[in-house]
Amino acid sequence: MVGFHTAYRERRPFLIEQVQFETNRMRFIGRGRTLRNPVAMESGADLSGDYGPFLDPIASLRVAITLEPGQSQEVTFVLGPPKIAGY
Repeated sequence: MVGFHTAYRERRPFLIEQVQFETNRMRFIGRGRTLRNPVAMESGADLSGDYGPFLDPIASLRVAITLEPGQSQEVTFVLGPPKIAGY
């Protein structure tokens, strides 16, 4: 089953190549790491964009934005479930 995700900035969607995602908790956390210091939060670390059947799945989305001092932006993340026959 595959769901969907997207992200918006000021009500405009980010381009698909601007949105990173991770569905594998172990890849997000990293070998020898914990939730206090996951490898995915390191500067320059990319999310894999991989999906599939994992024993311990997550839903992680990331976009990069640049803000000037005093500037703000609204970013909205949308996650949805897969369509399941009969529901």
